[in-house]
Amino acid sequence: EEIKTYNPDAGIFFSEHKPVGFIKQSGENLPLDWAKDKDILALCAIANPESFKKTLKFLGADIKTVSSYRDHYEFKQTDIISDLQNAEECSAEWIVTTEKDMIRLRHLRLPENLVSLSIELSADEKFFEEAAN
Repeated sequence: EEIKTYNPDAGIFFSEHKPVGFIKQSGENLPLDWAKDKDILALCAIANPESFKKTLKFLGADIKTVSSYRDHYEFKQTDIISDLQNAEECSAEWIVTTEKDMIRLRHLRLPENLVSLSIELSADEKFFEEAAN
């Protein structure tokens, strides 16, 4: 209703993003229930780190700590070294990052216990029809 007050002709579409699984660096896919009861350090450089943390908690992960950087941060090897030490200090067995951040991390030497959370975006079918026109 609020949007229509600004533009009565605007199309209104609903979308959601939902987790679909985890991906190891090797490319191996892990199911969503993989995270259940895992001790995790959540690593992200996104605008809303709290959302990432909530998603991991919803999946049953035991979040030991969150290592968040500003959105679009350019990771350095020293960051990974620091995060590994942080994970060890708080007894996090795994480091979980976003798919977006995994791409930003690929140029670094990464630990074997780093995985990414895969997210899928779904939108109203009418959105795709309108976007194609």
